[in-house]
Amino acid sequence: MITRWLFSMHLVIWVLNPRVLGLAGANQLHKSTLFAFGVAALLSRPKRPFAVFCVSMMVATTFVCALLSDFNHLSYSRYFLSLFSLVAVLIPLMVVFDRKDYRFIILNLAWAPVGCIALGMVYNVLGIHPVWYVDFLGVQRLQGSVIPAGVGSLGYVGTIAAMTASVFVDRRYLGLVGVNLIILVLSAARMPFAMAALVCLVMFYQFHTKRIITVSLASIALMLLAFVAYLILGERIAARFESESSSGRDLIWGALQAVLDMYPMFGIGLGHQTVVIPENVAERAATIAAHNEYLRLALEIGYVGAYAFFFFLIVIFLRLMYQASKYRTPAFVVMVASFFIYCFTDNVISSNTSVFVLVLAMAFAPQPRQSYAMMPKTTQLRTAS
Repeated sequence: MITRWLFSMHLVIWVLNPRVLGLAGANQLHKSTLFAFGVAALLSRPKRPFAVFCVSMMVATTFVCALLSDFNHLSYSRYFLSLFSLVAVLIPLMVVFDRKDYRFIILNLAWAPVGCIALGMVYNVLGIHPVWYVDFLGVQRLQGSVIPAGVGSLGYVGTIAAMTASVFVDRRYLGLVGVNLIILVLSAARMPFAMAALVCLVMFYQFHTKRIITVSLASIALMLLAFVAYLILGERIAARFESESSSGRDLIWGALQAVLDMYPMFGIGLGHQTVVIPENVAERAATIAAHNEYLRLALEIGYVGAYAFFFFLIVIFLRLMYQASKYRTPAFVVMVASFFIYCFTDNVISSNTSVFVLVLAMAFAPQPRQSYAMMPKTTQLRTAS
């Protein structure tokens, strides 16, 4: 019970966005609840031994690279604070949640984007926080109670969770999938929308289409929906999706690459990316976040550490596929792949929420559709060993 309560608290803090309420330490509170959720789950649920080993090796890699770093301004207090945040994100990958946990997690995640927008409207009426944000292209982007990037991250996970719920809980959650996709479009978060749409498309065809005629009609309906959405969204939002602009990320990437070239082997220390961003670059890009997890980790733990880190993260899922055929499905592959693709353009690992797509993939490794054919609408969730 405490585990599910802590998960809800983590999600509520994310949606409430205490920063706009003027509360200090909001980020620390958010990380702490996620860490507490993971620890509670780790102590009360079965563990995945191989995942525990891989995460341990990832943590050890960051420490060894910090010891070997030549960066003179490396701060171990900053390192350990960042390590705490990283471990908080990785702990859920080491746990086998029970059936009730899985159901609770997907339903909370599925409704979170709607809750974020609803609360954002309340904040907007009260004059606390505008529900729309105007970016450098002049595009009005839906940001709810957070920021557009936050809506993107939450919408990415929430849309996939809603699609998962439509398979394992009730088919009617397909309606929520549509709502969450609309939220993503209105936030103009390009990569989250693309990845969520890709995963949902694959899962829809795998689980909700039985005959060729159904597939054909569904395909036509989706194309018409996309065309209508393009027409009604307005020129500016459509222009953002068509734009090749990196929203200032190229400035950040160039600055980080220059530092990485100075410390290529072992980096500058976990958590130190933000301290090497030049002020003029941060001002022009309007952010100090890397928006590329591969570049960020390469900078912080070097090429050696980054290769090792992502190797151990990837083999967790490769081993699952090797061990059981139930993981060798299009849905599982595309869910995991979407996470790693998303890492190219956003702060995915450090976002505290996007990692739950990997949890969903591990938890709900889809079985062949025939195994669900005779089951009622509310299907018992199967745990993955």
